[in-house]
Amino acid sequence: MPILGPAGAAAAALAAALNGWRSSASGDPPKRKRPPKKSATPISTPATPPEEPKNSRRQDDDGAPTQQKPSYKVGASDGGPGEWKEFNEGLSPEEAAYQKKVTGAPDGLVYSVKDPDVKTGFTRFDGYDPATNSLIDAKNFNKWPIDKKFSYDDVLEQARRQINAAKGTKIVWKVASPERAQKVSDILADGRVVDVTVEFLPP
Repeated sequence: MPILGPAGAAAAALAAALNGWRSSASGDPPKRKRPPKKSATPISTPATPPEEPKNSRRQDDDGAPTQQKPSYKVGASDGGPGEWKEFNEGLSPEEAAYQKKVTGAPDGLVYSVKDPDVKTGFTRFDGYDPATNSLIDAKNFNKWPIDKKFSYDDVLEQARRQINAAKGTKIVWKVASPERAQKVSDILADGRVVDVTVEFLPP
């Protein structure tokens, strides 16, 4: 076979293709093969979810917060903005019993949040609920002089101080009487305090 140069090789390839076309049964030119189409949607591997950090408030599939209980351990934050501390509030037996019902905390234990704007450096709450990320205060108010101006002012001052310390954490006041709960709600509304939730809880 004679050795062909580049031009001769190209001519020979063209001649072979024409001969194949003429010799085909249909007489149609041969069809070119097309490369397979790429998928429009790329297939990805699901990412592995990161591990949950300690004290995180995870949620169930329905969006409800996973139930967590306070530890009541001195020095523990339970995921909140403060920590449990021992403190004697000098409560009456009636007040102590109501506070324990509201928070579940043992006597002499409070939830303390750092607050540089007060002399003590801390603002105290009666408890903290990690399941709802709420700072809790028990308000028995059985002997509270509800119609006195100093009572009105004290409610607003305490609410504003707690809001400042909470830095966005929810605050809930549990009040032992429906009438007193309504009165406290009215005082807060009159003082344009909206970041404290007032709830009635019987003793």
